[in-house]
Amino acid sequence: MQPEGAHFGDLPVELVEEVAEVCRGDSLALALVSKLFNAVATRIIYRRLKLEAPDTLIGALKTLAGNPLAAQSVKTLSIATTSQKRFKSFYTLLERAISGCENVTSLGIASSLPEYGPLLRKCTFPKLEAFHYLSIDEDVVEFLRRHPRITNLYLTRSPHDSSVECPYAPLTLPRLTALVCSSSAMPLFVSTSPLQAVHVVWDSTEFAHMDATMQVLGTSTAPVGLFATELEAWSEPLLRSVANHLARIDTLIISNSTEDLYADEAYDSFVNVLLEVLPNFSRLQRLKLAAGCGQNPVASIYTMCDDYTMSTKLGRACPTLETCQFITEIPFDRHRWGIWLPDAGFPRISMWYRHFMFSTSSPLRALSAEILEGFLSDARNEMEYLLARHALSAKSVEAKSRTAVALRSENDIGAYL
Repeated sequence: MQPEGAHFGDLPVELVEEVAEVCRGDSLALALVSKLFNAVATRIIYRRLKLEAPDTLIGALKTLAGNPLAAQSVKTLSIATTSQKRFKSFYTLLERAISGCENVTSLGIASSLPEYGPLLRKCTFPKLEAFHYLSIDEDVVEFLRRHPRITNLYLTRSPHDSSVECPYAPLTLPRLTALVCSSSAMPLFVSTSPLQAVHVVWDSTEFAHMDATMQVLGTSTAPVGLFATELEAWSEPLLRSVANHLARIDTLIISNSTEDLYADEAYDSFVNVLLEVLPNFSRLQRLKLAAGCGQNPVASIYTMCDDYTMSTKLGRACPTLETCQFITEIPFDRHRWGIWLPDAGFPRISMWYRHFMFSTSSPLRALSAEILEGFLSDARNEMEYLLARHALSAKSVEAKSRTAVALRSENDIGAYL
């Protein structure tokens, strides 16, 4: 029985919000129940706000400008308007709307229109930790100087800006750990930030510019752990530069965004250079070679056999390497017994396992019985267990066959004598 005088509204606000979160799909209806639920529903509705659809954009901005609770509830704000220029009154309304969003921790503006620059100059978000912007200019640099709490930053040049110059003094962002940035802007952040993950968007593919950028990254106050980049080619000079300046990374991701990988004969040459420079890396654990633009070749038994062979070679060249993923997108992991195998959860993997199991040229047959016994006892799934057991069985049959041949030879020799 409910105690007399006890009401749902007497519960702690945190608990009411948990209940309302369960009803997130009916937040608008929940807002009509009472003033308490209206406040709770408002916080839920506006917590993650994406200003995109033209038919709702102006209404949402007017709500933020006129409802302080809604504005203060926004934690993640994404502005993804079209590239079409708008009237000055729109940017005035936008400024009024987001200036009250003082609790925003993540801000993204998917536009390179210059009208957003003055807006950034006027706004400050004391709790901002993540920022995404598509231009590098004086306005955004000054905005970043006022937000030293930023930990994640995505900052690239406008598509219409072909400059590789960045005439700004380095920024002090002592918490910045993850950076996606145009290569020419790297000096703004590297010298004062404890970067852990870096993705470079190249302003120029001239080797002098690329090598200079890698030298800058090599001077980071903390060792960079993850390095990712994308080019329209398999760049061997870039790979050598990464090995020279970022030898302590643990993850390397290189993507080729060309539209026709099948005609790209440079891939084999690139992998050979990779084999050559891998010993330079002292901590590398994860390696990924990817194809951009959705041009990944379809995985087959033959491509997976090639990937297995290459994973094994790369693993020998770099003892710390644990995972390899090639353009077929099938990851190969090093088993504790030194055997490289694909993730059993991917399509077509069982077919490859069976081919690998019954092939007379299976490299597993070259392993010692001791290693295969250990592999069998540590199998992570049924396919690995069957693979190890069949390899042991084949090795046993081969041993018996060799013994039988040796005995026949001895008997033949004895009969001849």
